[in-house]
Amino acid sequence: MRNHNRLAIVFCFIGFFLISLSQAKAAPQTSEADYTDYLPKYRTLSNDFLISKIDYTEKELIVYIRYVANINNDVVNFYGANKEKAWKLTSSTRPQSSSAYTVTRSASVKNIRLNDEAKVVELDGNASEKVSAQKGDVITCEVHFEMMPSSIRTVHLVGGDLGKDGVQRFNCNDILLKTKNSKVLGTDGQMGAVIKRFYSQQEVVNYPDINNATTLAEQASFDKKDKVEKVIENPLAKSLEPIDYMPKTLTSIQDMTCNERIILSNIYFHDNKSEFVGRIKAMKTITVIVDYLTFHPKAKIVLHGHTDVFGNAFNNLELSQKRVFTVKRAIVGKGINANRIITIHHGGAQPLIQYKNGGERNRRVEAEVLCSGHVKNTTLEAVNGTVVK
Repeated sequence: MRNHNRLAIVFCFIGFFLISLSQAKAAPQTSEADYTDYLPKYRTLSNDFLISKIDYTEKELIVYIRYVANINNDVVNFYGANKEKAWKLTSSTRPQSSSAYTVTRSASVKNIRLNDEAKVVELDGNASEKVSAQKGDVITCEVHFEMMPSSIRTVHLVGGDLGKDGVQRFNCNDILLKTKNSKVLGTDGQMGAVIKRFYSQQEVVNYPDINNATTLAEQASFDKKDKVEKVIENPLAKSLEPIDYMPKTLTSIQDMTCNERIILSNIYFHDNKSEFVGRIKAMKTITVIVDYLTFHPKAKIVLHGHTDVFGNAFNNLELSQKRVFTVKRAIVGKGINANRIITIHHGGAQPLIQYKNGGERNRRVEAEVLCSGHVKNTTLEAVNGTVVK
């Protein structure tokens, strides 16, 4: 009997290991930075691209590149590590230098994004990719290199795409490699100031709020949440799906109908904040919802939080969560049981059909009366008497 138990334990362990291995292979590989240089120091003749930061991990240097298209129909080519035009980090600017004195690392290009919309997660070593942009569009990417020897203090970025003049447009020299104890690593805020100054030097920037482009780790978290939501099997599942109609605006109790979203009028927020703009008017709308829930004591509602489509997708998701919680707290503050209010935050993933390309009206909170019966749970809350903190 003991042998059978041991065999069962071994098989369970092997099964768990195989499942974990398959999940690891399916997920994009991300590296956690040991430290970050928010103020990279380097030389370049170009003013339309920027190295915004450099991450130092145990095994890699990750260079974050940001480019603003200066013409319409601008095409930027990216090359895999095995391609002739692939990016390289080298310790010498002289191609004919002896290999004994030169260290060169080929690049692995990841997380190519256009206006923070993912285009390529990871470029295969033998592949190339074209990204077409309009004037003012922002292209970002992560360029991963094997860590340089500690004796090398400056490197040069060579190779890559050619501009119309035939010159490699993303080249830069004397990139200073800093140590963890360096006093000039800077801060995230200082990086933001550099990016803002860089944008001010461009003729036009279509999306100047793209400071921290969505990272691979953030995108993986975002995709995981989206996948979990899709497999929920309860009456709320339909509420997680995008709608194909333009919601009405709430003006009275009569506007609230079963399983149909309605935009909360006068619910506006300060830019990148979760506080109401015009609290008195906002509370008048809150009162309409409170009255409905008071007149229908068994009803539950779903509150949907949204942001506009622009900006960092992960940050937008968090911001929409904070804003929808602000509305929920206001309703609960009027005496409604918190268990009757379900919150879902979508970030910028569900723009209104008339504003798919962006617009202020996408920054909204919607209410939906849930008339589908008993709700088991959501990814955010358990609504059968207990709210997950």
